Amino acid sequence: MFTAGKEHSVRQRKKNVGHSSQNENLGSRTVQGRKKIPKEVDSAPSDQPFFMQLLKPTFALFLCMLVGAFYGWYIYQLHDNYLWFSHITELEREISFRTECGLYYSYFKQLIHSPSLIRGIYDLTVDNSTENGHSINILHRFNIYQEVLLAIIYRGFEGWNFASPAIFYSKVVFSVGGLGASALCLIAYFVSNSILAILVCGMFCLTNLSDMTRAHFVVNLREHFALPMFWLQILFVCVYLKSVTYDAVSRVGKNCIRFCIFWFTFLFMLMWQFNQFAMLFQAMAIYALSVLKLITLEKAVLLFFIHLGGLVAVFVLQFFPKMLLSSILVTFNLSALFSLYLFRRSTHSGGVVAGFCKLATQILITIITMVLFTFLLKRLLGVESDDHIFKFLLGKFGFSNVRDFESRVYLCHDAFSFLSNDFFLHTSKTFLFPLYLTMFSGCLFVIGKDLLTQWCDLASLSNNKYRQFFTTDYFERRADLAFLVLQSVIIGLVSLMVTRISYMWSPLMAVLATALLCSEDIWKTLPGFRNRRQYIHMFQLLVIVAILGYNSVLFYNRFQEEMKDLREFWDPDTVNLMEWINNTTAPYASFAGSMQLMAGVKCCTSRPITNHPHFENKQLRDRTKDIYQIYARRSAEDVYSILKKYNTNYIILEDSICRAKRSGCTIPELIDLENGHAPDSRHLWMSMGLVQSKERRFCTAIENMDESFARYFRLIFVNRTFRVYQLL
Repeated sequence: MFTAGKEHSVRQRKKNVGHSSQNENLGSRTVQGRKKIPKEVDSAPSDQPFFMQLLKPTFALFLCMLVGAFYGWYIYQLHDNYLWFSHITELEREISFRTECGLYYSYFKQLIHSPSLIRGIYDLTVDNSTENGHSINILHRFNIYQEVLLAIIYRGFEGWNFASPAIFYSKVVFSVGGLGASALCLIAYFVSNSILAILVCGMFCLTNLSDMTRAHFVVNLREHFALPMFWLQILFVCVYLKSVTYDAVSRVGKNCIRFCIFWFTFLFMLMWQFNQFAMLFQAMAIYALSVLKLITLEKAVLLFFIHLGGLVAVFVLQFFPKMLLSSILVTFNLSALFSLYLFRRSTHSGGVVAGFCKLATQILITIITMVLFTFLLKRLLGVESDDHIFKFLLGKFGFSNVRDFESRVYLCHDAFSFLSNDFFLHTSKTFLFPLYLTMFSGCLFVIGKDLLTQWCDLASLSNNKYRQFFTTDYFERRADLAFLVLQSVIIGLVSLMVTRISYMWSPLMAVLATALLCSEDIWKTLPGFRNRRQYIHMFQLLVIVAILGYNSVLFYNRFQEEMKDLREFWDPDTVNLMEWINNTTAPYASFAGSMQLMAGVKCCTSRPITNHPHFENKQLRDRTKDIYQIYARRSAEDVYSILKKYNTNYIILEDSICRAKRSGCTIPELIDLENGHAPDSRHLWMSMGLVQSKERRFCTAIENMDESFARYFRLIFVNRTFRVYQLL
């Protein structure tokens, strides 16, 4: 998760190496007295043969699979071009799994090298090497069931002469990424009912790749496994919410749709530690749909219970982590259910003031109930593991203690910074953001107009001219589209504060921008559509071809450059360190150092480590603060006693951390603030009540190895980047 200190480098290679008709529009419900024109139906005509009804969706599915396959191959090729991953040594491949990725890969490696799979899984439940001196259940602490599944597959097909474990592992990640692209194209096809939507959505994913995924750069982050499951879950939620489609399905089909929603919800939650926040965004969108009367109470309740059911299933599989039960997802869903039941007979009629007051009261009750539930559950269960998240959120708005190490680690990390302007420049260049903004603005306008219509009961006006405009049936028929828009708005607002969430926002932007371009149902809402149907269809097709052609040229030019830019993994100092550890130290020797380096040590050498980058545990955060005293102004005796408390045999110091240019976010500065000491950049912290420590900084003072250090430590390995000291 965290990347302080030295980054792996790459260098230029010495030689190039090849390698049905839609629903009516918003204003199309013509009224003449009490008589309504029947709505068009989404389903295929009943007089068509069954195989003809299946032809279009079958071809769409095949095309989505092709787009996903190309997308997966593309990110694999980018990764290989950047590191020459297919040709470097296995040790170099393992080192390239940066930060927490190396930690996760180490468990896959442990499982495939275990005498038996059962023994390997058992060893994970009583692990003593990830936090030396402290036995933990890895399946309880981390989201690594995907590594367990991959280990089962690898061991089961070992006789098939698979590639090296690292290559097999990375190719699976890229294949899952391709599955995610296919799912996004399927969502775009479903909401647009157009084959062209698949091509447009796929092209948006390719031209905006750097804003869609980091898989080609940081291979096995948890979201790279989880988000494809999230897109598939959203696909089935859309099917469930679109009444015309869902109501036409048989009872067995409806049960299958509900099961698929639960299944992919469960898989998504199982694979990512931040699942509660992603599902919270979705729960908020569902709650909004229900409050706005765009979906029935029964549909909203079912989706809330699916969320809770998926979380309970994960709770059991992860050996009952209390943090899940007290998560904000649980408290919000319970509060939403209570609020919706309380206001189940409420209507939006009665005027603007009365309607607004009803809506505000319902939302306020939900928020108050959620806060109370959260407070009570945390007190009852004694949960502290997610306290750092709330500190981080407060810190984002300047309300937290800036000296707090836990929140500062997040605030200083690029992935948790505010979204930069570059994001909007990138996505505007491909027309993704402008199209999304148009779609988002139009949908919110229609939703707002519908709400105003219900508040003022404008649909009952006798004037036919206004009756046609103030109909409220569009998003009642297209709740799937409203769901996508509302969910994207919520995720987008959070993305502005946390860059990492933008990798959830960009794919939804691609789907909605595609829907704006390709959905005839949306284009029908243009004034005068019935009289100019042929011309509007022609104009729509021209716009689609223009956007698709423009992005194709952009992608082709970039693709040509990327395929020529061949680089090679180059980190000789880290390779030298890992080889020395493997060849010189005992298998049970334990190491302490920076979080990201310890993950690499665990991955490459299987040696016990004292700390690691998975920061979602209170005890681990306290342990990390202790270990990081090696970069603080502390005496040799103090540091030695702390390290001995964790049974540490060796410490690894990195000059890239110790001597980093002070910016207010380096490890030495953060740990100085935590200790109440004035950092080297003291001009940034003048009014914080800090004291000037008389002690020298440990990581620099130990280089002199005077008597106060020599009695506790001995230098046994050094290269240009690392210094390894043995505790005596």
